[in-house]
Parts: sequence; C-alpha cells; structure tokens
Amino acid sequence: MKSLPLLRILFAFIFVFVLFFTGCNPENAQAIIADTDNNTTKPVETTPNDSNEIHSTLSYELQSYYADALNKKGEALKSSLHTIISDSAIFLTYAQDYDLLSKTDKDFSKPSEENLILFYLQESVTADSRCGSDGSNCWNREHMWPKSLGVGDNPLVNSYTDLHHLRPSNVDVNGFRGNKPYGDATIPYNKIDGFYYDEKFEVRDNLKGDVARAILYMAVRYEGDNNEPDLEIYANDFSDTRPAELCTMLRWNHIDPVTSAEIKRNDIVQSYQGNRNPFVDDALWADTIWGSQCDLNATDINGSGIIHSGADTNNTHADIADTNITTSGEIANLYFSEYVEGSSYNKALEIYNASDVNVSLGDYEILLYTNGKTVPNTPILLSSVVLEPGKTYVLVHTSANIDFQTQANQSTSLDYNGDDAVALVYSATQTPVDIIGQIGIDPGSAWINGSIGTLNQTLRRKTTVTAGDIDGANPFDPATEWDSFVQDTFEHLGTR
Repeated sequence: MKSLPLLRILFAFIFVFVLFFTGCNPENAQAIIADTDNNTTKPVETTPNDSNEIHSTLSYELQSYYADALNKKGEALKSSLHTIISDSAIFLTYAQDYDLLSKTDKDFSKPSEENLILFYLQESVTADSRCGSDGSNCWNREHMWPKSLGVGDNPLVNSYTDLHHLRPSNVDVNGFRGNKPYGDATIPYNKIDGFYYDEKFEVRDNLKGDVARAILYMAVRYEGDNNEPDLEIYANDFSDTRPAELCTMLRWNHIDPVTSAEIKRNDIVQSYQGNRNPFVDDALWADTIWGSQCDLNATDINGSGIIHSGADTNNTHADIADTNITTSGEIANLYFSEYVEGSSYNKALEIYNASDVNVSLGDYEILLYTNGKTVPNTPILLSSVVLEPGKTYVLVHTSANIDFQTQANQSTSLDYNGDDAVALVYSATQTPVDIIGQIGIDPGSAWINGSIGTLNQTLRRKTTVTAGDIDGANPFDPATEWDSFVQDTFEHLGTR
C-alpha cells in the first residue's frame, strides 16, 4: 500500500507527457482528437453535432481563447464574445496605429520592401507615403465604423484606435466615402471598378466579408461599458445614423468568405492589441447571434432592387434578377471539378456549377467517409453564397500552404486521405450530387488505375464530364473521368 503515492506520481507524469506531446504540436493549427481508426484527425467542433446547427472548427489555442463562448447562441454568445475580446484588449495610441498598419496590412508579396496594401484600392504603396501636411496622393487611416456614427473622436478611447476596424486607405477614397454607411448602392464609382455609391457606399464582392466582419466585431466589442460607446446595428435600419444595416452585413459575410490574409491580419492585430476578431475565426458565429433576425436566403434584403450588370466580373450577386435561382427542394447540377490530395494539409476541392441557374451553396454539404465506413464524419457546411452558372467554388484545408489558401473561397477542415470517399450532397434530403470514391469500401491507400489515383495527386475532371457520379456503391475508377497532375498542383483551382 505504501507504493500508491509512487504510482500516482508515475501516472500523473505519463498523463502530462501524453497531453504535452499530443495536444500541443505547434505545427498543427487545429485542435485534434485522434480518430479511432487512426485514419486521420478530427477537429473539435464548437457546437454539438446537430444537422440543424451551424458548427465549425477552432484550433486548440482558439478553443482556449473562446472557451466561455463555445456552444452558446444568440445573446448569450454575443455577451460571452464581448467579455472575451474586451478583457483581452490592449489600448493602443492613435500614433501607434499609423506604425502598426504597416505591419497588419503589409504587402507580403514584397517581404524585403516596406509596402502595405491600401484597403479599398487593393494597391501596394510604400508605408512612408502616408499623408503629411500636403494631404494629397497619400494614405491615411480609415475608420470603417465612422467616428461621427458612434466611435467618437476621443483618441484615448479604444474604439477610436481599434485596429480591427482601422485600415490604410487612399486619402481621396477615404474622403469620398466619408461617413456613408456600407450597403448596396446604385452609381458606379469611377475610381474603383466594382464599387458603387449613393447615400451608401458599396465595395466590390471580394471585400464585402472584410467590411462585414469588421462592423460586426465593433457591434460586439463595444457595449457601452468602461466609458466606451455602445455600438449597434439593426435589421431593416437603413438610416444614415448607422454604419450599415445588420442583414446586409450578414449577407456580405456570406458573399465573401474568410481568407488566409484575413486570418494572418487577425493574428498580427492580436500580437499588438491583445484581442481577436471572432468573426474571422468563425464567420458563422454571426449567423448564430443574429441570423434569426434576417432572411439569409434573400437576394434583395434591403428591397432596393439594385442590380449591377457586368460591372465586376468577380461580383457573385450580379445579374441575379436576370437568372433563375434554384428553389427549395430543387437539386442543381453541381459536381467536383478538381480534387487535391497533396502533401501534409494541402487538400482542396473545387465545385463547378454546370446548371443554367444560380445555386445557393448553403443548401449543400460535403461528407467524408473514412476507411471504408458507411457512416460519414461531421458534415462540412458550405457558405451560403450564390454560385453562378459556369463558375467554381474552391474549398481548401485551413492549414494548407499559403499558395493554396490564396485560391480559396472557403477554408475548412478537409481531413480526407486517398482512401476516403468524398461526397457532395443536397442537405435537406441527403441526396448525392457527386461522389469521389466508393462508399463502404476501403481500397487500401487509394483508388488507383495505372498512374491515376486519389493519393498524392491532383485530379481534374475531364471536360467531357457534364454531371456528377451519384452512385456511391459503384466501383470507382479515377481514370474514367479524371486527368492526373503531380502532387501539390494547384494553379488551375477556380478556373474550370
């Protein structure tokens, strides 16, 4: 019996040893739970596994940061996130912001140069070209939530100097926007393609998510405590006294998914300011808090009837009025047009809309059947963006190389290997739309025919293929419908 203390010490040592070496791997960006079949690792979900609930994945570190917010909804989630990002915030002076914007918005394509990216223009300029006494052809600090609409002009208050809504902007564009609320507008802004204005200011689609997530962050961060302003936006409030209307921001959040550049910026801001933007870490939290107030499937939320025709080839909501959109219960002709099973986390899937109508991708999900299982892992939910006919949508693993991330419309946990079946299904009825592999069959390391296989290769759908393979029970031959390319080929993602 006297040996029990020694046994306890030994067991405690083993527990700490295992915990440290399995749960704190700095090379693994996601929190993981080892799958029982040792096929792969599964991200820990932030909400219960329920097909009616939005869920996503957070890394081990972010689960710790957001611990008090996990598995909450609505006002409870908003309140917890407010406490977390307020308590961890560090005050920065307005002078510090000028210097730090050259780090948060640095042009990383020019690592040896002191350049930054102007937010609206998306142009690279030298960091020392910020505005001085002449105030022309230079950049200054844009308050995305305008000072006159609630932030105030006191440089000693966090809201005034908060880097999560401060961006470097060309001085003329900043002045033109002024304090116009963000929203759908009617008049093309001739200085920037894809921008519109009237009493509102509309950015092009590939910036809409950045804007929305900054505004939503401010609405959660600032609740009127600690002598800070109470910043709110509301559904159906299109007045010029708010920086945006709530449902428009939720829609913009869906139109433009989080990119690797946003994630990197969030990390850099935290390193100086202490707190994070939760909607960059989990964009679907916005729906969990406010989604019940808005019709997220509406294509014309503000009732304006505004349609921008042909002005911006990247505008995913352009010409919606002129093209039908699939209705509830109608299954579109979607299929996987590219499959990447590369080194480490370099995994990607490209979805192609082969139909003649716009498709709301939020009606579909991806299922992974690992190691011959007949029951899938947790579904991968697609963002509720509208995919136009003949266009593609690219999903990339959250921990893939930066070259892959630049091609992504959505970063998610694509934890499949060469021996796992991958299915695209219509969520409401779980109807298969396309399947790679054979469900219920473990092929060994991969499905292979000659030199073409599902392991360590990029597969691109042959141009002769016009529809997906909906029979997951049939033997799968990758050579029949796919062309093979060397491992980690990604250059054609998004260009079917």
